[in-house]
Amino acid sequence: ICVVLLFPVMVTVGAVAATSPRLSKLYSWLGRISYPIYIIHTPMLMIIAGAGKAVSIDPFANHPWFGIAMAIVVIVISDIATRIYDEPVRRFLQRQMQRSRAIA
Repeated sequence: ICVVLLFPVMVTVGAVAATSPRLSKLYSWLGRISYPIYIIHTPMLMIIAGAGKAVSIDPFANHPWFGIAMAIVVIVISDIATRIYDEPVRRFLQRQMQRSRAIA
């Protein structure tokens, strides 16, 4: 029911609904960091699990604050990666594509 009815309705309503200017900045920022979050979260979990195993601590078993801290760390690293790496590389590639089109 959720996949067939609820989620499509939620996406449609969200796409049509007007956004306040304050929230549009937040949504824009979340959109910018969404791909880095997707890329970074699994390696970060593996690094922390490996580090915990090396010192005989299981961060996933008994530490409920681990999830909150992990989410914050991943968001911060994703924001930094977006500003320092992703956006400059995209701009560079766009300039290269424009030059290629101008030459063609």
